[in-house]
Amino acid sequence: MFARFRDENFLQPASDSQSVIGSWLGNTLVPDFAGNNCTANSPANVGDSECSADTLLLPDGRTLAWAEHGHRHGYPLIYFHSQAGSRLEAGLLHDTAITAGFRLIAIDRPGIGKSDFRTLKRHWEFGADVQALISHLKLLNPGLISWAGGAPFALALAATPGVAISFVSLLAPTPAPAFGCSGFVRAGPDRAGFSYMSVFISRLMTGVMQCVLGLRQRSVGKKISAKQINRHLFRLRDQVCHADRRLLDTPWVSDLLLRDAQEATLKGTRGAAQDSVMALRGWDFNLADIKVPVHIWQGCADTLTPMRCANNLARSLPSGVLHALRCQGHFFHGEPALDIFQRIRQELLSVSRSALNRQSTAL
Repeated sequence: MFARFRDENFLQPASDSQSVIGSWLGNTLVPDFAGNNCTANSPANVGDSECSADTLLLPDGRTLAWAEHGHRHGYPLIYFHSQAGSRLEAGLLHDTAITAGFRLIAIDRPGIGKSDFRTLKRHWEFGADVQALISHLKLLNPGLISWAGGAPFALALAATPGVAISFVSLLAPTPAPAFGCSGFVRAGPDRAGFSYMSVFISRLMTGVMQCVLGLRQRSVGKKISAKQINRHLFRLRDQVCHADRRLLDTPWVSDLLLRDAQEATLKGTRGAAQDSVMALRGWDFNLADIKVPVHIWQGCADTLTPMRCANNLARSLPSGVLHALRCQGHFFHGEPALDIFQRIRQELLSVSRSALNRQSTAL
């Protein structure tokens, strides 16, 4: 079903960031209709270990944890997990990332999983941790991909001056106050306002959520019990569309979501509580500062993220593109994810070809 992609133009020595994109994509998998399966570099299965994590000691002494999924030699994508999720969440995209030739690097945010806690007052503060990891792994122009509540953290990094990334893909981004949706603070269309009141409310809500999660934890030990998580997933199943129910009814998906929720509170409830609140807070960065393309993938049948919010967000971005997916819900795994990865790959190849054509014309 899959065949190796070969284009000699993309296998030339890389002299700039665009030709580097071509080099990445020219040596990994690409789907076609030939019915074959062949690899360029015999990719190893990354992410097979259920709770494995690599760690990086940050300059302030904290530990930052991440895990890799997908194609080991593929084009790098930094994965931002959903609110109160963890690095394990990216395992849902492992097989499709291998197929499409992408390397997913999923990072635990502060207090989540095996990453040490730190207080976050603004979304862009987490960007310093991500930049440290990008430098450590020597990644050149990686892409950013997020699901649900990971969106503001990905966009905040993209808006940071001097950060070299190629694009941002948002999967069902959590509604933000600035776009007429639920949240704590309301602001203008291009800047989700940051105020001392929003910080106060966020800290208050973080404390409340930590208290609730802590009470649940103390009754069952260090981790929230599988029974409690399954009860939540059962309630969630009643609220989502048919496409999402089918995924939630898949044993390996429900099992991974269970382990992901338990991993999120591995070091206690502070991180999960803070992460949940930050996902709903007003955004504290300027969308006009984002110079790279931002693709928003929104399911038309999604009952958790309103389409109007995704549409407003796309119109507020300088280079925002909304992809409305029919019969698609909130969960992007399996065939929908493969379609998204294929689209990302095609656009990266198009960018690389355009850059090479401009170089040829200049010569």
